[in-house]
Amino acid sequence: MACKINELRARMHANERLTGLWCSMTSATAVEALSTLAYDWFLLDMEHAPKNSRTSSRNCACWTAAPSPPWCARRPTTAC
Repeated sequence: MACKINELRARMHANERLTGLWCSMTSATAVEALSTLAYDWFLLDMEHAPKNSRTSSRNCACWTAAPSPPWCARRPTTAC
């Protein structure tokens, strides 16, 4: 079975100029609105914003439901 090609990674390796968005907003409405814009990638920052599991879950659900670009979430890290 063939592996699915990560189009974003392939475009990065081809040195293509990509436009992305780094979002620290907690509002699901704002994330839903941003998901309709034409970006090549989107990062939902859960580390540098006052988010909890409920707001993070809503934001991820809003983004996943939209015809949006590839996205990832940066989760909080624990300080040592």
